[in-house]
Amino acid sequence: MTTTTTPSAATLLQDGSIATVAPTPMPAPAPEVPNWGWEATYVTLVVIAAFSLMLTDIVAPDFALLGGLALVLTAGIIDVPTGLKGFSNEGLLTVAVLFAVAAGINNTGALDYYMQKLLGQPRSIARAQFRLMAPVALISAFLNNTPVVAILIPIVQQWARRIRVPASQLFIPLSFGKTAALEHCVLLYI
Repeated sequence: MTTTTTPSAATLLQDGSIATVAPTPMPAPAPEVPNWGWEATYVTLVVIAAFSLMLTDIVAPDFALLGGLALVLTAGIIDVPTGLKGFSNEGLLTVAVLFAVAAGINNTGALDYYMQKLLGQPRSIARAQFRLMAPVALISAFLNNTPVVAILIPIVQQWARRIRVPASQLFIPLSFGKTAALEHCVLLYI
């Protein structure tokens, strides 16, 4: 505990002499502790629960996050328009539409044959990752990244099952492939 001292005070005595009083130590003021209230504790627990559900794959991430949003809304911590404001974001709606297009391409199999021939049968995970990154970098050099990834996710999932590689080992290279140096070189050239 830190202490501060009051300045020494001088007192005039009856005989005319001056006496000084020794300074007295004073305790330092206590730091202010924020008063969170129950709302912050509740939201913290909901976030921890949602992340735990997503980490353990008990429920799908969309259900875990929408469930967390529902819990916060029903507790009255935020109002409904504020809670649903993110769903009106133009970027989110664009991605949702692109996933519908990707599902259509996946259901018709329009790209399956070509991508399976292009990706081939690699013998190791490292070769599979490279074989995925190269065409994705080339495609992403000329198209927007989000639709490329949205269209290739189901194709990569099928390819991973076919070559017996965990799909999780291919999604990060898919993401990195879309932002490869080739994209930036083409943009600089244009």
